[in-house]
Amino acid sequence: MKIGLAIPQYARWFRGDPAFRVLEKARDTNLESLWLVDHIILTPTQAVGYGTGTMDVWTACAYFAGACDAIDYHPYFSQAVAVIPWRPPIQQAQVLATIDHLTHGRLMIGAGSGHIIEASEAMRQPFDERTAMTDEYLKCMITLWKNRVASFHGTYASFDDMTIMVRPTQEPHPPIIYGGRGPRPFRRIGEYCQGYLPGVGALNTPSTRAGPIGEQPSYFAGKPIFPWDAEELTGTQRLARDLEELQTYWDRYGRTGKPYVAITIQCQISDRRDDEDSEVARGLAREGELSFRSTYPVVHVDDLVQTIRDCAEVGVDHIGIRPGAYRYRDLDQVGNLLHQMELMAEHVLPKITLTPGPIGPFSYPDSIEGVQ
Repeated sequence: MKIGLAIPQYARWFRGDPAFRVLEKARDTNLESLWLVDHIILTPTQAVGYGTGTMDVWTACAYFAGACDAIDYHPYFSQAVAVIPWRPPIQQAQVLATIDHLTHGRLMIGAGSGHIIEASEAMRQPFDERTAMTDEYLKCMITLWKNRVASFHGTYASFDDMTIMVRPTQEPHPPIIYGGRGPRPFRRIGEYCQGYLPGVGALNTPSTRAGPIGEQPSYFAGKPIFPWDAEELTGTQRLARDLEELQTYWDRYGRTGKPYVAITIQCQISDRRDDEDSEVARGLAREGELSFRSTYPVVHVDDLVQTIRDCAEVGVDHIGIRPGAYRYRDLDQVGNLLHQMELMAEHVLPKITLTPGPIGPFSYPDSIEGVQ
């Protein structure tokens, strides 16, 4: 098991000295990865829940990688998730190759297709084409990464005998961990991705979710995505069923081993039982507008340990913890986040079996053309 930290690059205070204090704490706590979020354009109402200080995900990755090098801290960097259709594939291929090169191969691409209709409309992108765009963009990027001189012909990008010049350090390219659930996302993972990044949230509570924004949907058009979505299962139980299903797609495409599985857990970490059944939340809801409410349930350190152990038991390889980065009780934003990291160091990490060495292994297909 690998444990990382989802940094609050969405928060206006996460700049300069406060950010360095958090990064230094992550280094001293031996957290092995840093996770970022991706939002490119939002309505003002959505921004309250998503974070009114959100920085561009790739620019922030590069900046914080340099900041970590300056303090002799060398984590992996990933995203939960970067929305692939939002940026042109040729430019994005060069940006990601640059980050992987500058971090000496410490980039893991947490990829997604996006769910914010307003963002797609603002960029004149057909929302219903976003999954087709994701497939083509990623395949275009892979082609550029694998070939010094590349040719590619698709609907959204087409070229012959071109090069992006900078090469990723990881060969044949940085691993792609896809965040999406259902037959089409699982097909995508089986065909050419290296792993799965489900948005699972709180895993230790029963759930028959109907798909609110910010949670992994269980239903589409009123029908369960998978038959077990109609059952009352804990998040961990549902994840176990999902991974069994995903393995069938993985095997169908002739992949070796298993998909790499990473998750993020969003919570307010506490060592006080009297904090239970409370939460920290931000967000607004307005009639007629797709809004968002960011919720951090209060989780006792012992329950977090058990959740991580349950995840490891069903096949999760990597967990990014997203602690609350808001004011809480008598703590300001920085104090609250640093306190939760101290609780992780004292009460969580010593009780988890951590895997030494690099992340992986990852499986790469010989071809990304699929099978008949």
